[in-house]
Amino acid sequence: PPILASALSHAVLAFAVLIGAAANAQWSLHFGVSDGAVRVPKLAVPADLQALSVEFRFKTFAKTRKPTTLVSQWLSAPKAKDRGMFHVSFTSANRITFGIRNRDGKTQSIAGRAPWTEGKWHYVAATWDGAKLALYFDGKIVGKKDVADFGKLASSSLPLTIGPTAHKKKPPVFDGFLADIKIFSYARVAEDISMSAEGPTEVGAGLLAYYALRERAPTTSVADRSGLNAAGELSTSLSRTGWCRTATWDNPARKGLELACMDLHAEPDAADIRGSDRKILVGHDALSRPGVLWQGRRNRAIHITWVDPTTGSLTTHVLDGKVSGQRTGILAAGTTDPDGNVYYLMYEETPRNRPESQALLATLFKADASGKPLLTSKIDNSRRAFNVWSFGRGHANMRFSKGVLGLILPRTMYRSGDGLRHQAAIAVAFSAKTLAVVRRLGTTSSHSKGNILSVNTKGEFIGVDLGDNFPRGVHLHKFTTSNKASAVVFTFKTAHGTRARNGSPVYDKISSNGKTFYKWSNDNNTYSELGAVVDGPKFYSVFFSTDQSLDGKVLDNSRAFRNCGDPRNLALLRVVKKFQKGSRGSVVGDSLMVSLPKDNKVETGGFFNFGGRWSNQRVTGVTWLTQYKANEAAHSPQAIRTSDGGTLLVWEKSSRRGSSLHAMKIDRKGKLSAPIDLRMPARLNRQDRLLRLGDRIYLIATEGSGDRSRLYFVRDQ
Repeated sequence: PPILASALSHAVLAFAVLIGAAANAQWSLHFGVSDGAVRVPKLAVPADLQALSVEFRFKTFAKTRKPTTLVSQWLSAPKAKDRGMFHVSFTSANRITFGIRNRDGKTQSIAGRAPWTEGKWHYVAATWDGAKLALYFDGKIVGKKDVADFGKLASSSLPLTIGPTAHKKKPPVFDGFLADIKIFSYARVAEDISMSAEGPTEVGAGLLAYYALRERAPTTSVADRSGLNAAGELSTSLSRTGWCRTATWDNPARKGLELACMDLHAEPDAADIRGSDRKILVGHDALSRPGVLWQGRRNRAIHITWVDPTTGSLTTHVLDGKVSGQRTGILAAGTTDPDGNVYYLMYEETPRNRPESQALLATLFKADASGKPLLTSKIDNSRRAFNVWSFGRGHANMRFSKGVLGLILPRTMYRSGDGLRHQAAIAVAFSAKTLAVVRRLGTTSSHSKGNILSVNTKGEFIGVDLGDNFPRGVHLHKFTTSNKASAVVFTFKTAHGTRARNGSPVYDKISSNGKTFYKWSNDNNTYSELGAVVDGPKFYSVFFSTDQSLDGKVLDNSRAFRNCGDPRNLALLRVVKKFQKGSRGSVVGDSLMVSLPKDNKVETGGFFNFGGRWSNQRVTGVTWLTQYKANEAAHSPQAIRTSDGGTLLVWEKSSRRGSSLHAMKIDRKGKLSAPIDLRMPARLNRQDRLLRLGDRIYLIATEGSGDRSRLYFVRDQ
């Protein structure tokens, strides 16, 4: 009838719209956790169902070792009154099976061998038309069986389950994705199944359920897009650890990383992490458990939150944060040892109008993994010790190695003879057992604008910081409890004065387009962001991002001004292990690099310093990892060595159209992959690191206007 035809037409249109929306979804469900399943309380099935089709897509990362149900309304319990009506499963021999049960309790099943490829999306369809069973894989039939006189399907009130099930024993883990689960009240024909395998198709009457399992944001339930059934409820562990940003089946040309996430404020004890301005990624090596050391946004309390990587559950402990036993201050730095003991440095907020004789308070703390206080030690910030007049809100970095805590600490110093309070960072080594200072190792760089610290394979502390004063550049450091070695491995452009100072002349060479510069500078900008130092067998890989002018130069001082639209590109240096032998201020020599790129572009130049004196600069050995256009930039790069000897690099790319996370892989031979757009508008945790525990690599980022803090992980493979 016309009214029914119109209704069906609208239903088909609505379904097509939903398919389109699903195709643009950002998140898929990975079922690789214990009890990883989606359950629908009761499937809306006609009482006289005489045919059935079940379809879905899947992608695995490993062969299945045990029989695993994928989509089912089924119970393997011989004495149960309700044992369900159907299941589609994997066998231990990596075959696909389709089984049904009739009202007499009898079953029929069919199996088909399907040579699927790990890491690739595949399509499965199983049909029963009342007389025969058929099984399809990627649109082609792989099995059929006559089941004449089978009768009607059993009626069942069991939940529809998407993912592994078990009767008594713990269900197996399915290390893979499931998506686009569709159930029909008729047997779809081979031609339609072949078309569906290629991509979305319009569907009319007879659709009983459609769970796409792809959403725009992680959620605890998934809607039935047919509109006939209740929402599918995710098991607790699946809702916490299953949602994964991935290249979906309908976009096979886009390569990507499976980037899974867990909300860090999913439980009340960790709610105040939302908006926290200081979060530090740490690890409990003995338990292969990641954690976050953080300071609350509102109450300023210090916390350690441990994350169970299997269930995604959070355990948060409040730590002692009273500086010298008086009041909570600023979380400056922190780290953990392999047993999960937590070390963290707190500085008091600098009091206003503080007299020169009043020392700034600071305390180094040690607590066990449960937050129990173990030890405290006051820091001597006097002029003759750490020489810290104020700490501000800059980030320090701390790491543990072989019973020692290494620290890079930026600070503003006491007033010097010229009447100014100068700024510089220092390196310090502490005993992890007693928290006593073992050695103050001196300045890392003056006017330090950022720092990263890690540990090399020998257990030495290796790090970088950004110095905007002389020598101006990316400073690479290696230090132990006895000595420190440093070198500038890269240098960057400088903004010159736009007005005369003490008779300084016009800098004609860079003055143009209505801009007049003078031959002096006091530039407090580094035009760069640090990434990481990755230790390799023969060299250190130093990652950072920095400005290039439109013609590819980094020492173009005419392009150093506020709101300059020059691209900020990712850079890689391969620096020799004994880098301290090749350092000459901001003049970087070729001997610092273990190998020079084939298209190595040497740049020479310099700038006029605050006193109007000329400072030489030289750049060499840079491998450019991105080639961005004007008003595009790479921010907050982070890198780590993977278990196969390669390197994983993650960063934010910004442009006028917005921002998103990107990634790149570098294999053990140095071959670069193309940048991978993860299509996630998230902000990486500044001056932090990637963390590898077990077979996962973790990072912290925030998403959305609500500043949702999330722990993400990728597979280390």
